[in-house]
Amino acid sequence: MTDQNNWDSESIGPEIAELNKLFTNRPLSSNKPRQTILIYSPRDWKSHVIWDLTIGLALKERDCGVHVLTCGGGLPICLLGWGEENSQPCRRCANYTEKANNAAQMDFSKLRDFLSEDDFTNTQKIVDALKSHDDLFNFQWNQMPISEIVKPSLIWIQRDGNIREDETTINRHRDLILSAIRIGLYAERAMNSVKPDVVLLLNGVLFEERVIFEVAKSQNRRVIFYECGRDKNVLFFSHDNFACRYDLSEHWPKFKNQELTKKEDTALQNWLDDREKGSGIRQDYWKDTPLLKDSDSIRKQFDIKKDEEVFVLFSNVTWDTAILDRASCFTSVFDWITETILIFKETPDKKLIIRVHPAETRVAGEEAKDNVISHLERTFTTLPQNVIVVGPDDPVSSYTLMNIAKAGIVYCSTIGLEMASRGIPVITAANADYADKGFTFDSSTKESYAQTLHDFFGNSGISEEHIKLARQYAYLLIFRASFLFDLVDANDAHAPRLNFKTTSDLGEGKHPELDTICSGIISETPFLREV
Repeated sequence: MTDQNNWDSESIGPEIAELNKLFTNRPLSSNKPRQTILIYSPRDWKSHVIWDLTIGLALKERDCGVHVLTCGGGLPICLLGWGEENSQPCRRCANYTEKANNAAQMDFSKLRDFLSEDDFTNTQKIVDALKSHDDLFNFQWNQMPISEIVKPSLIWIQRDGNIREDETTINRHRDLILSAIRIGLYAERAMNSVKPDVVLLLNGVLFEERVIFEVAKSQNRRVIFYECGRDKNVLFFSHDNFACRYDLSEHWPKFKNQELTKKEDTALQNWLDDREKGSGIRQDYWKDTPLLKDSDSIRKQFDIKKDEEVFVLFSNVTWDTAILDRASCFTSVFDWITETILIFKETPDKKLIIRVHPAETRVAGEEAKDNVISHLERTFTTLPQNVIVVGPDDPVSSYTLMNIAKAGIVYCSTIGLEMASRGIPVITAANADYADKGFTFDSSTKESYAQTLHDFFGNSGISEEHIKLARQYAYLLIFRASFLFDLVDANDAHAPRLNFKTTSDLGEGKHPELDTICSGIISETPFLREV
């Protein structure tokens, strides 16, 4: 076991020293806070901890009471440590979150502040009683569908879209159920004690936050979710809706009829151009690898003739929370890819390029357990000659592939919105956040999906109206509903740095985007920037 001093040096960075030096919290202006906000911030995901504390301190500057729930240990499994053999990161995690909250002079609690040893024993007995497959997959507790709640986290931990029945998966499944019960008890008792008006949570799909959401709903408390945006140092917020879904359905009717000004359209085009250059993106899979971008070279490499109709399918990683529960006409990403190949097999004069998502292999420690290449090898003895697979490690520019395509085919990849905004038709196979907004070609059944593809074979592209709507939606998402949170520099997620000197820098009127975020949390106003 690593000693505590080593954990200090590994996990406590300069951002904690900055917190210690720079915070000079003023007292609340009245005995009764304007609102009481509960923030769940349990993990040593450092950028998230510092975002949470920065928002918490800004809320205190606006006369709110703020209480943070950390973990501190007591769960058999969580979203950290699952890849560490015979190890849990509890000491590292607890050390970081405790030091960060103390440095920010924040009121906070740990799991064991609200759970007794009897609670730990009794919850273990509940899970020990789950013997069968049906027990594991249909378990409910306190009227919560715990088995369904933990499923996305099991997929995320396993890095595998399939829940298998091997011993490791079964044990993790059981441990997640046990962890979910304990989080449920923790949340219920903490909310009864703190009595928050609002609860602030990350993502929403991951099991801890999802359980806390269910408890908050049962107590009629408002919930705000947030998630990383499409670019570095950008956050997206949502009222009572999982932020990883980037759902703008409530706002789209208002903005779909607002044409972009020349200035707005230029800003969007600059964003699209920057994405193609790799500038500002949150995850650069090709940082040290030169990409093949020349279209003629790519055509030569894959034997694509100038007059051939090319369709490019962009896959998703199967464990990404952004795609879970998004299915419309296919049971899975793999089902969709298989059916698409079979459609193109019957139309040999059309080319299908499958661009496998680089995240399947190019993020160390997060490699997909089951991937597109393995699926294709299992499913097809040989692929049709008109089907080309660009693997996750192939340094071929997705943007050049996009530009030679007659249409793009997506599940719910962000690149679908980029293509539509560039005037390239987009055929969706799932409920992407930008689907059914008037500028993509969507399907509800396999038959209608096949018909949509056939309709494109030999036909022209999309209308100017489609392109206009796509660009208006993209502008809404990127420039109105996403917040540049430059108060924290999280370019290195493991070493975030503060970009403010005192807590008064977080006060009302000092930072317009922070004002909008805090207003949304306190007063339930829309999370939309003034542009």
